[in-house]
Amino acid sequence: MKSQAFQGGVFHTQLPGGRAGATIVIDADGISARVPDSAGGETFRIGFADCSLQQGGASGRMVFCRDSNRSTTIFCEEKQFLSTLAASGGDRVASALSTLNATEGGKRARTRRHWLVGLSVAAILGFAGYQAFSRAGNAAVRALPISVDEKMGELAWSAIDKHGPEVKDAVVVGAIQKMADRLAPQSKSFAGKRLAFRVTVIDAPIVNAFCLPGGRIVVFTGLIRKASDPDQVASVLGHEMAHATLRHGLQRIAQSAGIIVALQIMVGDLGGLMAFVTEIAQQGLITSYGREQETEADMEGLLMAHGAGIDGSGLERFFAVLEQEHGDVPEVLQWLSTHPQLTERRATIKQRWKELGPSKAVAWEIDWEAVVKRAGNPSLTAEYKPESAGVDSGVPRADDAPDATAP
Repeated sequence: MKSQAFQGGVFHTQLPGGRAGATIVIDADGISARVPDSAGGETFRIGFADCSLQQGGASGRMVFCRDSNRSTTIFCEEKQFLSTLAASGGDRVASALSTLNATEGGKRARTRRHWLVGLSVAAILGFAGYQAFSRAGNAAVRALPISVDEKMGELAWSAIDKHGPEVKDAVVVGAIQKMADRLAPQSKSFAGKRLAFRVTVIDAPIVNAFCLPGGRIVVFTGLIRKASDPDQVASVLGHEMAHATLRHGLQRIAQSAGIIVALQIMVGDLGGLMAFVTEIAQQGLITSYGREQETEADMEGLLMAHGAGIDGSGLERFFAVLEQEHGDVPEVLQWLSTHPQLTERRATIKQRWKELGPSKAVAWEIDWEAVVKRAGNPSLTAEYKPESAGVDSGVPRADDAPDATAP
């Protein structure tokens, strides 16, 4: 048969940024995607026998073709793409298409059942505007079970650019996990259950850390080497963990997905949201927050540090070092581009820490000099084997409530 070409794209870890536009060709045996010369000029291929299908994206019409180990994803939104797949793949893609059609049929049925809800939301949009819609969307996100956060976080983790190799050193990873374990019992709970926070350390000179929805914490060795004591790193971790417990990542996903997917979330249809996660994770938007969210995470992180016996002023002291070395918004901290300015932020943190009152500091059983040294030399490695990572010690927060269902 004659091959047919379409315009779309491909996700793959070998590509700069993990994704690129591509010319997609469907032939008798499978699907090929050739990226432009500017992106390497490579061709990625998925055979029909190794192909699973999913439909979604911001428009709901994007078709994603994935291989069995999910290392390659080819996607296209052109109208004839799906019908050409059906005509070319024969029995070999019939099962995948049948599953896709059944899923889409279920979505349509749920959409019909909830059309009155959608119309009501549309009326709210027309009356109250974007802000009211944003608040309603955030309320819908807060009502979701934390299993959604965990699924979103794993999808995002599989898609994002890691920027470097994972550090396995027990001295380095164990120290950072110990910080997370001390903070975790002070984090907000969902129906009495807390997120299981797991630490991954990446060897890269980036002065940064972030926490994905569901509790996966990523710390770059550049942050460890820049900090002068454990309290500084622990305070940064508290801030990032707060983003997860306040569900800021899910809110960003919902806001970036557009009205169609946001409406689906509000009526309980998460299919479009799941399909959109890979796209937004590739663009780094899943951990890119607004100023209000950053301030909320600062305040929640300080509360967690206070309850855990950690010197929360470490966050302000760490920012003081960065401000002195790099100015008010250092380029080395790309994540600060949407944060409040450092001078303003330091003043707010100092005031809030003072308001929280005395806290009995608990000494760290960590050789920080050894941690910093080994973080700068990944070849010194004794592999970390987690024992207590993600375990909830059961120590309650002062504001825990038995019937709490959302932060």
